[in-house]
Amino acid sequence: PAADDEIIISDAGTLKRLDIKHIQNTPAFAATTSSSTGIGDNSYTKIQCDTEVLDSDSTYDNSTNYRWTPASSGRYFIYAGLTLLPDASGKFGPTIAAIYKNGSMIVESKLDTRKSDNTSTGNVHFHELCNIVEDDGDDYFEIYAKTNNESGSDNSVRGHGSEILSWFGGFKIA
Repeated sequence: PAADDEIIISDAGTLKRLDIKHIQNTPAFAATTSSSTGIGDNSYTKIQCDTEVLDSDSTYDNSTNYRWTPASSGRYFIYAGLTLLPDASGKFGPTIAAIYKNGSMIVESKLDTRKSDNTSTGNVHFHELCNIVEDDGDDYFEIYAKTNNESGSDNSVRGHGSEILSWFGGFKIA
């Protein structure tokens, strides 16, 4: 049914009308990265998920702030997955991915695979994170990543036009 449709329910013999929108998981959005984003050493960088897969209520900004403002109070499930690439020498320091609410971190994922020489090599660091949060109607959500390489060189979040390698999404819990 469409969001503006209604259903009839019986409440102890009394018929009541209910808008479908009250039992749907909307607003909802999902977005991916179309290209890689450089992550400066030892500083949080906002990830630009610029390709919308879903935006039920046109509440995700995929072109300037790369944030979701659901515009409806309630409880939300927010999730993200980030694929981080090594620096130019193929090394990683500790990496962090984080979901922010109104500019403050609410959940993070840390990965540190350094060896005794304070470096690690490998293909990627992958972070998956999620959280259930309350929204009062004007809150906004963003994702960030950080690395801390002893070499001081940058890592990057991998993005690709035709493959889903990093993503960000959320939906209202009905």
